[in-house]
Amino acid sequence: MLRLMFIFSNPPFIECPRCKEEAFGICSIGPNGFTRRCGKCDFPVKTEFRAWYPLPELNKKVIYLDQSALSNMMKALHPKAGSRKVHEIWHKLFCELDRLSKLQVIVCPDSTIHYEESLVYQLGEQVKRIYELFSHGITFRDVDFVWGRQTLESFESWIETGRPPQRYNAERAISGDPNRWQDKIIITTNLPTSPERQEYTKVRKQEIHQRMLGLYKAWSKERNDFSHWFGQELAEVKDQTIDKFGNQLVQATRIRYPDINAVETVTGYFGNDLSEHLPLPRIQAALFAQTAHDVSVGGRLRPKDEGDYNDIQALSFALPYCDAVLVDNASRSLVNRVRERAGLQFPSQIFGIDQAEAFLEFLEKIESQIPKEHLKMVAEVYGPDYGLPYVEVFHDDQSLEQK
Repeated sequence: MLRLMFIFSNPPFIECPRCKEEAFGICSIGPNGFTRRCGKCDFPVKTEFRAWYPLPELNKKVIYLDQSALSNMMKALHPKAGSRKVHEIWHKLFCELDRLSKLQVIVCPDSTIHYEESLVYQLGEQVKRIYELFSHGITFRDVDFVWGRQTLESFESWIETGRPPQRYNAERAISGDPNRWQDKIIITTNLPTSPERQEYTKVRKQEIHQRMLGLYKAWSKERNDFSHWFGQELAEVKDQTIDKFGNQLVQATRIRYPDINAVETVTGYFGNDLSEHLPLPRIQAALFAQTAHDVSVGGRLRPKDEGDYNDIQALSFALPYCDAVLVDNASRSLVNRVRERAGLQFPSQIFGIDQAEAFLEFLEKIESQIPKEHLKMVAEVYGPDYGLPYVEVFHDDQSLEQK
């Protein structure tokens, strides 16, 4: 009979302290340590000492991949994902991203936008498989949640130091610990999506696109410079911040700082216009302002596609927290044109789809800087071959043959 404990005792094996067999394997990993159990004698059991071993703290690079990049990698790997062949660089990028993820030096959080885009995409299930492989369950929270956390973080810093924070805490914007040691096993599900949910998502996307078309029409009737549009957008996001989070700040002040007048303090915070410097709404305002300016001078006549709004949303929550983002060329161009003139400050390097080679060099540089001690630890916990990319991710996928 195969014992259950043996199933969960995995390579690499070392000598068991009790039975002396080379069967003392890895039982579990993460978030900051790993356990061992013997596949022969089940050591340790019950009241015996816990075979738990600590792991060093990690500081992973956070990378955001947009839907077009994920789709290209999926098509490079899946033998039946459409007739249009993609450049081999996307196969190389998948291999390097998967390797660095397994080496515990990067994490690529997914997001609600990934989920919703995949829901209405013919190859959405295949794209989902790629982004879940890279994210390991680490997910950017939705825009309003991140906006609210930035507002609270800025407000608390203003009370305690008189100025906004130098950098916002990524762990407040991400569900899950991005710096945890990942387990070997990834368990995901593809629960059936109701036709109603798919239709709702499709209709909602079309409605947002129609609103964008309306904005484009309105912008085309006014010929104004960037500063006009940016000032208008900043005033709007300030009003939205007050409406969304003003009462929450008052309640938080009464709890955390009971000795000060909550209403006066919150009023003073918004009176200093600090909310206009919150990374997410400021980036959002700048990107909309640049788009409005482009339209007003005849540079763009309509959104590039139905994903325009989602692209701006994704950039607004990813740029303040990521070390790098890989997005479509239009999004990269938009950010680069507005970054300096809007005073946008964020740590991310931004790459467009046509800069895939440069992005690969960025990843290879990360790998070249991994300390030998770290690689030794990864081999001890995961095995010497764990960094090999999972290019067979679609080897058992028969779903496209049925479409």
